[in-house]
Amino acid sequence: MQTPRPVVVTNTSSFLWTGSVPVPSGGSVPSGKIAELTAPLTKRGMRLKPYGYVKLDLIHNTSKTDGDDYSFYVRPPWEPGAGNGETTMGLRESRLGLDLEVPEKERGITVSGKFEIDFYSGTVENPNVRIRHAYLDLGTGDDWSLLAGQTFDACWVAGPKMLDGAWAGGTGHPYARRPQLRLSKKLTADDGTRLTSRLAFVQNAGSDLDGDVADDGSASGWPLMQGAVIAEKRLLTDRFSTFALSGSYGRERINSAPDSAADGIYDADLIMLTAVLPLIRKFELSGALFSGENMDTYKAGILQGINLSKGRAISSYGGWVQSTFDPNENWQFHIGYTCEDTDDADLNLQGRSLNSRYYANVFCYLTRHVRLAVEYAHLLTEFHGTGTFTDDRFHVAVYYLF
Repeated sequence: MQTPRPVVVTNTSSFLWTGSVPVPSGGSVPSGKIAELTAPLTKRGMRLKPYGYVKLDLIHNTSKTDGDDYSFYVRPPWEPGAGNGETTMGLRESRLGLDLEVPEKERGITVSGKFEIDFYSGTVENPNVRIRHAYLDLGTGDDWSLLAGQTFDACWVAGPKMLDGAWAGGTGHPYARRPQLRLSKKLTADDGTRLTSRLAFVQNAGSDLDGDVADDGSASGWPLMQGAVIAEKRLLTDRFSTFALSGSYGRERINSAPDSAADGIYDADLIMLTAVLPLIRKFELSGALFSGENMDTYKAGILQGINLSKGRAISSYGGWVQSTFDPNENWQFHIGYTCEDTDDADLNLQGRSLNSRYYANVFCYLTRHVRLAVEYAHLLTEFHGTGTFTDDRFHVAVYYLF
């Protein structure tokens, strides 16, 4: 689907302020103020590409989920409000971003970056600003690059196309955005085939299960170590097929862990296979499979990491699969399935043991800047030794893109 091209604000020698400047009664702007607003941000200039959208979500759930304009799992009867249907309207996924680029190389280095916010840090009624991406990327002529800042985990390669703001987290799609330092190298063959390797040190953010007012991930003394090997090659169509093997390893320290043999240290590891395969020009299949333990920091494990009462990390496996049909630039259709299964031996009674979702959606451009989307999803959450609960979710979204 063609996305409206963002406005480019550029000047070959400087970044020019385009907002309104208060003009004094004399009808002119002080020369010092003009110089301040038009001063170069770099010697060689900087190009800024603003982009974003305003999005209204209208959602009805037949049963209560753990969120409002997002849903990780279906709430069981013993949790407040469970079983009741609900209707929600929200704007929290609205986004505002800037792509940054220095057009020319300096000392053999290209400079680019991104800063993007949404409003998920708050409630539906009172949304607050949340940083999604904020990073600088330095590239060299021989395809090395160094990324510093916050963006998706280095082990994340692709995800399903969904309206739900949880993005199938806890239901077969591990992901997170975190501060990191990432080194990448790309190799390109004569036929255009690309092989990319990347390695990153990532902020090890966990929970505070022992209540010592310290993040259990940071308390381990180590960041997460993540990596991926990504191959891109034209196979069945002129579009690239993508295959990736990726993983992450970290630790958490729980000072009050009941298992003394573990010395309070719990591994947090993940391995994942991802594929995006265009079968014909307008149709593709994509998906991922993963396995690991103590993965709540990746929105996996059905949001469960360590079972303190048993003194063990919770293991799980799962994945997602999606078909995409693009008949033309104005329409896009998706049908998919996501699922995650935890190891029952790691759970207590009523622990979340299975979480799945079927979904179908359609995106349509009504104009170049207005998009309408509709999604239906069926959610199923199973609780160990207790029962299974379901929700039917109906979601309509209206976008204004700029």
